[in-house]
Amino acid sequence: MRWKGLILFLAACAPEESQSFGTSCRGGTPGGTLAPNGSLGDATWTDCNLTAGTEGAAFTEVQGPQVGVPGAGVHFDLTWTGADEIAGRYAYVAVDGEDGYYADLVTLGPQPLGFDFVLSTDAGPGVHVLVAALDDGTGSPNSPEPGPFFSWPISIAAFGETDVLVSLSWATEADVDLHVRDPAGDEVSWETPVVASGGELDNDGASNCGGDAIRTEDVYWPADTAPSGAYSVFLDYYDDCGVELTDYQVTVALDGGDPASFAGSFGPDDVDAPDRVVTEFEYP
Repeated sequence: MRWKGLILFLAACAPEESQSFGTSCRGGTPGGTLAPNGSLGDATWTDCNLTAGTEGAAFTEVQGPQVGVPGAGVHFDLTWTGADEIAGRYAYVAVDGEDGYYADLVTLGPQPLGFDFVLSTDAGPGVHVLVAALDDGTGSPNSPEPGPFFSWPISIAAFGETDVLVSLSWATEADVDLHVRDPAGDEVSWETPVVASGGELDNDGASNCGGDAIRTEDVYWPADTAPSGAYSVFLDYYDDCGVELTDYQVTVALDGGDPASFAGSFGPDDVDAPDRVVTEFEYP
């Protein structure tokens, strides 16, 4: 039986009407818990003021992992009330206690709205509270008109520093499997979640077309354990689960450094195709 690690959660946090983020509109550099990758790669970051509204469309529930790894990707599905469609509006994303926010233009209307966040390598361990809001349809990144705020927690896992960290995230119900081959030729995967060199898979995401399952997988070697040599990262499109197209993102971080990102897509013909090589690298 394929194993699962992280636990899915469903939250309906009350909007926090008094919250605000940013003050000066300097347009500086984003930092903190969320990296400008994944769904936020094309989003606008600003430190202008964002204050929660008291009415209008609002996110009400979130589905996704409770735990994340610095430098890795996490996928969340957000549902909303107060509007039939939200395409053409901005979704605002911030982190409680951190300056600034991201404004991402929504291009798809049906529920839920999926977000693939990449956790910064600077994100410290402990609980971080993510906050999201929907614009009322009249605002812009520097002149936002948000509705009520919705917040939920994610815990940054205390794995400690890592020599090698490879993270996969995707945005559909399909079953995608991450494989990482170490210099000895051993593969970390759902079939072998721990190998002799110390490499480990944290979770088998969306196994067996689990529609309510998390859609991230992380393979890592803790500090001072990764053997020197060549590593290979590849993906198995195990089952499309009836989905026409599955976008994915892989990030690789070495010695806690800035991650390198690799994006791509799978279609129905890829289910029976050979595993896809994403990248190869040398460590250290």
